[in-house]
Amino acid sequence: MNCYDHGTQGEVVAAVATCANCGAAICAVHSRVEEKRLDQNGVGNPVHASTRNLLCVSCDRVLAPQGLEDLGDQRPAFAG
Repeated sequence: MNCYDHGTQGEVVAAVATCANCGAAICAVHSRVEEKRLDQNGVGNPVHASTRNLLCVSCDRVLAPQGLEDLGDQRPAFAG
């Protein structure tokens, strides 16, 4: 599978993941890592854990928390 964003530029670069939001194939350059907290309070066995979502640059811009929109490409890329 190849990176969607590189494909729109006429380049072929292998994808390392798919965007958790839109499903586009993304390479290390076009991916952003978002930490996600999982808190489920159930009877007898609550779960509190951190996990990650990989997002494409487009979804990252749209879904960025308030106040982080201006960081653009300064947000950390996938370090895989």
